[in-house]
Amino acid sequence: MTAQIVTRSRSTAAGPAGILFTGALLALTSAPCEAQAGHAELPAGATAAPGSDDGWCDNEALTAYAGLLVLAPHPDDETIAFAGLTTAYMRAGKPVDVVVATDGDAYCDACRFWKSGSVRGATCSAAELSNFATAETDSFAEVRHRESAAAAAILGRQPPRFLGYPDTGLGAAWRNSRTGRLDARLRRSDFSACPDCESCPAGYAGGPETALTARTLADTLSGLLAGARPGTLVVTTHPLDGHGDHAALGNFIKTLNDSLAQPLPLAFAVIHAHTPKATPHCDCWYPAPQALACPCADETRASAEPGYVAALRAYRLRPESPAALPDDAPYGRERRLCLSDDLYRGEGATKLAAVRSYGSQLGTTRRVGSHAPALDGLVDCNGYLLSFVRRTEAFVLAEPMACEPAGTWEGDGGDDAGIGPARLGLARTGERTVAGYLATGEAAAGERQEAVTGEVGARCTLTLRTPGRPGALLRAAISRDGKSLVGAWEGAAPGFLVLHR
Repeated sequence: MTAQIVTRSRSTAAGPAGILFTGALLALTSAPCEAQAGHAELPAGATAAPGSDDGWCDNEALTAYAGLLVLAPHPDDETIAFAGLTTAYMRAGKPVDVVVATDGDAYCDACRFWKSGSVRGATCSAAELSNFATAETDSFAEVRHRESAAAAAILGRQPPRFLGYPDTGLGAAWRNSRTGRLDARLRRSDFSACPDCESCPAGYAGGPETALTARTLADTLSGLLAGARPGTLVVTTHPLDGHGDHAALGNFIKTLNDSLAQPLPLAFAVIHAHTPKATPHCDCWYPAPQALACPCADETRASAEPGYVAALRAYRLRPESPAALPDDAPYGRERRLCLSDDLYRGEGATKLAAVRSYGSQLGTTRRVGSHAPALDGLVDCNGYLLSFVRRTEAFVLAEPMACEPAGTWEGDGGDDAGIGPARLGLARTGERTVAGYLATGEAAAGERQEAVTGEVGARCTLTLRTPGRPGALLRAAISRDGKSLVGAWEGAAPGFLVLHR
């Protein structure tokens, strides 16, 4: 998680690139933050006995896979969204791999506080944001790596693998990929010429070039997906997430996964509400309840009123409440993972301790020395990170389409081709290959039957050949529900097939 170019906000001011919105959704997203602040304590339609989540937990569906691959945009996203899920897989003895795409090196206010102990202090230069050239930990990005490693240790897993992309770079890479600029180099941020964070959008991606591009990102993500163990669940941020990097990563993963011959099951988390509401910080209403004050990074008030920041943060720490998807966009069907008590209950809760590892994001740590005690936690004064410590985690599960080709398909061979009734019987001969027979015509009038072989492609497609008729090629697609097959012959066998199970 990181800030975007709005007042102390982690949300973008517009919807993610590459997504088309209907008029109804645009009308919905123009409403003020306060208009959609409320959420039910239990998901819609769910019931549970007091002290129990029985009857509305989806743990079995979410943990049924052979392993877990977490692809997170920034350091801390892997914990606030996925700590419960990674723990469930580890406790089941299943392999868990965690990858963080960016260094989280563009959160201007957080770096400013880490550097000076004040959100009014000097802004950070490119070197202070992401200097990996020296052995010591002397840059904000290195601190963020260290925080992720500390959180991982608390959760009992290995530190994440970092891909090293610049913060805000995923959004830029997605935009570049949509406009044919695959090899445009991504830039780091640099706020050294900025008097403050709010009035200096040029600081974001205004620093030195990297060798990283949309092409290198797509290649790396493709490699991670292709190299995943069979039966792995891939989890990442939702394509409709309100943060540009989060939406971009979700879009990249979905697009690349769809292109695989055997797509993997995906699960998406929403970390930033999608809606580009016209307030300084839309995360003040999500997760519920809405923040007591926003924006709230008021050093004068915090210094004058002991306990000001602590009270604001505590207001949104609601571990006994379930997490829920925001209601501002059509994210999909919500699936709930219910966490074990030790992860979320009490001051010693494991997920709470892991979230507290991200001191640079909370405003609880400094590069050198210490800050005024009254300002402790000022960076996350509305309790946003802490509000993800709940008894559930919410996801949208997107499993591959039910497009198993094996079995018998019957239907119409196309009257205009003179084929009439047709029956196709297929069996798998390998992970991507099939073989069987195609019978056409009326059985009583001399049904014709011939052998077919073929391949199963991406997005439930089939390519079938008849060895007895060189040049005859059937290209077909299986319906989303797996019950219909529609195809057309090419070459020496004109006509089409419309078949059903």
